[in-house]
Amino acid sequence: MARPRYPARTHWASSLLAEAAVDVPDELVQRNLGLSLSDQYWIRPQGSGLAWEDINFFNNAFDDVSLSIAPFAPEGKAAAAKPDNTSDGNLQKYWTCEGDRRILHKAGAHLNQEPYNEMVATALHRRILNTCDYVPYSLEGAGTSALSTCNVFLTDEEEYVPAFYVNQHANADERLTGYERYVANCEELGATDIKDALDRMIVCDDIIANYDRHWRNFGLVRNVNTLACRPAPIFDSGSSLWCNVSLEELKAGEHSFTSAQFHSSPAKQMLLVEDMSWFDGDKLEGFVDEAIEILSRNDALTARLPYLKEALTWRLRRMIDIAEWS
Repeated sequence: MARPRYPARTHWASSLLAEAAVDVPDELVQRNLGLSLSDQYWIRPQGSGLAWEDINFFNNAFDDVSLSIAPFAPEGKAAAAKPDNTSDGNLQKYWTCEGDRRILHKAGAHLNQEPYNEMVATALHRRILNTCDYVPYSLEGAGTSALSTCNVFLTDEEEYVPAFYVNQHANADERLTGYERYVANCEELGATDIKDALDRMIVCDDIIANYDRHWRNFGLVRNVNTLACRPAPIFDSGSSLWCNVSLEELKAGEHSFTSAQFHSSPAKQMLLVEDMSWFDGDKLEGFVDEAIEILSRNDALTARLPYLKEALTWRLRRMIDIAEWS
């Protein structure tokens, strides 16, 4: 399942290219030796003598890695070794080392609501999921300058395989839906409890109206030595809670959203959920108030709060009703 990784062509990725004085992502990846915090693939220059143990980002400080690979950078060009160079997505982000921790810091776009949405998602997940089912997020800073932060969810023996690549593995039967094909591929790769993991992801995303759960931000975690696979924890839930909807639309009672993975219709996507016995509506008592308190820490969202509360309350009550009927 080896695959190329290139920095996304976004405004922040363009700034990375400018900082490194390169024109194309390929050169930046090569200068970085392809190192990342999402997999265990890298480029080893012939005759370099470099060893994975000495340069991987999981076990080495980023500055130390830069010094180690500097002699092998193109002449006259510094080696910029940092995980930021291979990060994907549309929002500005960067990685830091704090002891043994590798921490992702991520900004927002729409009134900087996204970092606060990650906190709301974490509050939701903490109430109804197991700790292994999701990546917990924290908040760094305040107001419109706040960033969401989280630890890398992989070990130095694991890689993240997005669902997009899982569905290129096998089972090309055109009679299968995208959901059926994904489940079949996951099971063929040895991942267990895949339907349960998808049920939890779909339900949680539906409650917070996550409109960007695309095929690259859910998938599998694979051990690169044993090839054992497991569902990746839920992460990257910031594009939710109607942050892409105008205040006028919220005032008009806009409680819907468009989903991005198996069906564009959240209602049709919910029909894929086979088991809701794990869902405990009683654990969500007070969740809406907790969510609004989190969002209220960003003054730029003040005018939106009453309408977000109304919309979130509607979606939560709807989900509780669905669980009771199932």
